[in-house]
Amino acid sequence: MIPLVSKQLSKSKRYKEFLELQATCVKASLQREKQQNSYTKKLRVINNNTGEITGVGSYVKTLAKNNQAIMQKSSAIVDIATNFGLTGIFITITNPSEYHPFFSSKNGDRFIRNNPRFNFETIEEAIIAGYKNLNKIFRNFYKRVKEISKHIYYINSVEPHKSHISHLHCLIFIDEKYIKDVKRIFKSHLQISKKTHNLIYFCKKS
Repeated sequence: MIPLVSKQLSKSKRYKEFLELQATCVKASLQREKQQNSYTKKLRVINNNTGEITGVGSYVKTLAKNNQAIMQKSSAIVDIATNFGLTGIFITITNPSEYHPFFSSKNGDRFIRNNPRFNFETIEEAIIAGYKNLNKIFRNFYKRVKEISKHIYYINSVEPHKSHISHLHCLIFIDEKYIKDVKRIFKSHLQISKKTHNLIYFCKKS
């Protein structure tokens, strides 16, 4: 989906780069899906007990099953953590301004102008670097939280903004008595690393 954009920005070189990159990604994704679907349709499963041979099905159906399995695993983690009486903490981690090629409107529904602080040669470079940066931030944050309690469960998900620069959501379950410690780690991590990334939306109890 192409986001809304201001008239001035629509004529910029950076926005044209964004459109070309998006078109390339969509084309590559469709091609990969076509190849995977063709391969999956050729697969056969043999029942050793009955000798029955069946097909695996389409790639789309296989993908749907995989997504369902992920949802079931996530639900199981929530159930386990709840049964242990742990408290859920929701956080969102974003990359700093220099990773984002455009400024957005206040309600986030459109790009309004180029970001002069954008610090990459191309948007593609920013996407790759941003993904790596998020994972590095989370590993460091989780490592520090793990030091205060070994009894932790979590679910995380990396998602793109409209500009395709990633942000990370995470739901961490921990004993309620450590909530203040997690908040302290969160804030200190932000304070120490504020030049390289942002940690935002410190949680509310689930």
